[in-house]
Amino acid sequence: MITRLFSPLPGAAFFRSASFVRVALLLLILLSFARVVWRLNANNLWWDESLSLQRAESDWWTLLRGKIVMFDGLESVASIDQHPFGFFVLLGILVRFIGEDEFVLRFPAVMGTVLLVPVIWAMARYGARCSILPPATPLIVATLAAFSPFFLYYGQEARMYTLLPLLSILPLYLLLRWFNTEPGAVRRRLLIGYGGTTVFFLVTHYFAVLVLPIHALLFLQFLYKRSRRLAWGIAAGLLGLCLLIGLTASWLILRQPLSGRNFNPISLQILVPDLLNAFSLGLSVNIEQVWWLNVIFALTAFVGAVWTVGRWSRLKVGGWIWLFGLLVPVLLLLIINLFQPAYMNARHLAIISGFYLLLLAAGIALVWQWLRFVGVGLMVLFLSGMVYSSFNYYTMPIYGKDDFASLGVYLQRELSPGDLVLLSPPEMLRLYRYYLPVDRIEEARQQGIQIDWHGVPTLNILDTPERMSALIPGYRRVWVVSSGMVPFVDPLRTVRSWMDTNAFQIRDVNFFSSQSFLELDLYLPAFPEVPALPPDVTPVNASFDHKINLVGYHVAQPLTPNSVIPVTLYWQAMRPLDAQYKYLLYLEMTGADRQTTRLPVTEREPYDGFSPTAQWLPDQLRVEYSDVLLPPHIYETVADGTLRLVLQIYDAATLDTLPILSTTHGEIAAEGHRLLFDFPVPPPNLP
Repeated sequence: MITRLFSPLPGAAFFRSASFVRVALLLLILLSFARVVWRLNANNLWWDESLSLQRAESDWWTLLRGKIVMFDGLESVASIDQHPFGFFVLLGILVRFIGEDEFVLRFPAVMGTVLLVPVIWAMARYGARCSILPPATPLIVATLAAFSPFFLYYGQEARMYTLLPLLSILPLYLLLRWFNTEPGAVRRRLLIGYGGTTVFFLVTHYFAVLVLPIHALLFLQFLYKRSRRLAWGIAAGLLGLCLLIGLTASWLILRQPLSGRNFNPISLQILVPDLLNAFSLGLSVNIEQVWWLNVIFALTAFVGAVWTVGRWSRLKVGGWIWLFGLLVPVLLLLIINLFQPAYMNARHLAIISGFYLLLLAAGIALVWQWLRFVGVGLMVLFLSGMVYSSFNYYTMPIYGKDDFASLGVYLQRELSPGDLVLLSPPEMLRLYRYYLPVDRIEEARQQGIQIDWHGVPTLNILDTPERMSALIPGYRRVWVVSSGMVPFVDPLRTVRSWMDTNAFQIRDVNFFSSQSFLELDLYLPAFPEVPALPPDVTPVNASFDHKINLVGYHVAQPLTPNSVIPVTLYWQAMRPLDAQYKYLLYLEMTGADRQTTRLPVTEREPYDGFSPTAQWLPDQLRVEYSDVLLPPHIYETVADGTLRLVLQIYDAATLDTLPILSTTHGEIAAEGHRLLFDFPVPPPNLP
């Protein structure tokens, strides 16, 4: 039995053949690509991704400098990004030639995920050929990279994090090949490739300097016997470059006010579980539930690490690289942490994730050599955990992104002339502009329409109350968009508190947010009471069962053909009301065949229940800004005389409709419960 466990499998030569390896590697690359592009644009962008877009679409000089400008509608504040320019140059080229779709913005991250599979396979193959790694390691590590939930998670974000493991391994692989290649054209190309990828790595993320000491050690090891002076010179130059880039990055970032406050002090007790879980099972699992599986991952990687450094014959051909690639950046980060915290979460140390997978694959391959079925069991267990985590990522709402697109569709439909939109916080303006109709608001304002947007709290937060006090009274309605995605801007929600104190809320709508909140609130600048009907209002005086009187109404132009048509209603309680009433307001279209069609219905309690009818005082004239929706395909073709505006009131508890006893304008329907008005189609303000 023991002999069988260690004996070669039937047909094992085929599985080691070049043809099988090529086919298997191609399938893994295709799997990685298919997995990460599936539903790539299903989730909205989040704030960090909008910063990527903001940098990518800026002029080249601004992009290279890392300058990001925040704007609140009146004032602007410039800051320097915490990342260098490499990734954003690549993204900027795509944006200029292809566009700003979520798929385009995230495609560089996709390619980082996909290209890692063949690159990490090539690195493992070098280790296997030098007897540093077991023979089965290359295909095992390529499989782990193709299934990794960590690379899936960040492969669907418009950020640079999946490029980091690729760029941390590729230059080292090219350098090792250069050391072991005879002089000639191939060797020159390898050196050029090494230099180019190293430079791109250094300008993609500042943490690239944490890997440069390994480059220095490699030059020392492989060039020392040929030329000690050259070896020490190159090593010293690389270490000096590390120090220079580190000090420059620190100066650029930390000289800004409050910079660095988004980083927390760390320790090994925090760092090790965080990184182990992230690089094993990704971010879409509950670490408290899968700790035991993380321990098995860690023990397997430890076996692989011990093997790679277990013999001098392995060390002298670079066998220490994998272990050092994992440990050196972590140790250097802990040293930096003594002076200035510089770690947020595992994505910042994605540079070591490839080395971890190489050691993990080596451990699995060793177990496979020693006890074949245990090795197969480990691989099945690890892949099952990765598939489970990926399934969570795709299906569980908590791992989704906030639904700004739905908020934008809703707001674009509901906006009317006379509205003010407050965006909180203004630091998220590029994200708001991407999904919300900010550009349409600016277009309307330029044409003289009373509509505007502003960011709150103001960038100079002390000016916020004064600015809002000056803005609010000049508008008919005020929409407040609030997101908790950037919690450090307004943690006490002072904007919402100010509006609740100084304005009258009439609507609140919540949209999906996985980690915080995403809200849209509608306010009136003052309590909705007027002393008399304005001159442009059509008097009606329709009595609904001697309880509610529709004193008048006014129809205004919509903002666009896709927007609601504003209908302002003037209510009056004819006596104390002991019930809460709702109303239906809609358009009715009569076709050439005299058939009547009911168009989309506005059904709501007055002021959406924020001022219920049971609280109305008799003879108090209240104004309500309501609306009806005329679908765009009808809006463009309907002729005057074919539409009627219909109003109906009913008891919210019993659903009994109130009969209409009299009216001085309009027509009472035959059943006595519907009030009908002719409805000339108002032209939109914007095409």
